[in-house]
Amino acid sequence: MNSRHRGYRESCWRRACDVLGLVFLLLAVLPSLAPAAGADGEFLVFLEAGGAYRPDPPADSGLDNSDTGLAVDLFYAKDYGRMRILGELFANNNENSDLDLERLQLGWQVRPDTLLWLGRYHAPLGYWNTAFHHGTYLETAASRPTVTLYDEHGGSLPSHLTGLLLEGRRPLGDRVLRYAWAIGAGPQLAESLEPVDFLRPSGSHKPSTVLRISYSPNDLSLDETGVFAAYTEIPVIGAPPINEVDQTIVGAFVNREWNRTRILGAGFYVDNTLRRAGGSARDSFTSAYLQAEYDWRSEWTFFGRLEGSSGAEGDAYLSLLPTFITQRVVAGINYALTRHQSVRFELSDNRIDAGQYDQVVAKWAAVFP
Repeated sequence: MNSRHRGYRESCWRRACDVLGLVFLLLAVLPSLAPAAGADGEFLVFLEAGGAYRPDPPADSGLDNSDTGLAVDLFYAKDYGRMRILGELFANNNENSDLDLERLQLGWQVRPDTLLWLGRYHAPLGYWNTAFHHGTYLETAASRPTVTLYDEHGGSLPSHLTGLLLEGRRPLGDRVLRYAWAIGAGPQLAESLEPVDFLRPSGSHKPSTVLRISYSPNDLSLDETGVFAAYTEIPVIGAPPINEVDQTIVGAFVNREWNRTRILGAGFYVDNTLRRAGGSARDSFTSAYLQAEYDWRSEWTFFGRLEGSSGAEGDAYLSLLPTFITQRVVAGINYALTRHQSVRFELSDNRIDAGQYDQVVAKWAAVFP
């Protein structure tokens, strides 16, 4: 493809993203004009506060000995007949004072079991992000598996797309087959992965597509097993001589519950082609996590998690994201203060390219109303 054609395509993608941003910023005011969420709507406020302590972080890691954080996540969803609106606004007090419109989607119920969305949404990649979203109260642990971190919050994989998302289900007797197919504008890579930002539109964004298929024993069961695949073209800003990464992901996930025990995990194979002015290079890595949870006396939940990677150390793509944790062992406790509040404490042993460090995390999380 010649440079003129490539430049024209990039310009088209930028204009499309800008138009979508303007359209959905206008749609964002609709909830304030609608009646309060009722049986066909929902408004939730997720709050969190916590901190982390690292006694001896590696010298070249850029990690501090400690940090604290406050965050609020506003979630709104409403049905208007066959039309649906969903929005999620997230803010925290980190050094960049982030205010992110994480999701803003306009949906149309094509059929009773098929929904088509337009807007910015979570890429249906794996299990964690689609099950828990940004409301950390929904998670048992105090931290997320490294491979599931959101792109703009230090993650290594595209997790927010802007475009079309088709979701549906097909009954197989008592069993259920679910699917999600997404196509839209993916992130660019600067200091971190940066998806399309409705609040501050800028940058260069190229096509991304994700397909996810899963199986559940019935509609009411939380058990789910599935596979996924994705392809994304990621422009790279400020990291010469690399100017683009073409990324392919395939993987599988599982979530199973038995009485008081829960097991959830996923594996990712990531293949990257790094394009330079004089040619290209290819590199790949695998990453997986497995988390076990046990409910004890209803208020107490013990959890542990193993994370591991192969080919990650020295990987050309991950060298652009140096805080990626290649190996981690996690153990912790989640205590339910009330029906809608919990505190969790977590100890972990972590390894990144710069070396090994221990970490202690404490976090309070709640949801209202």
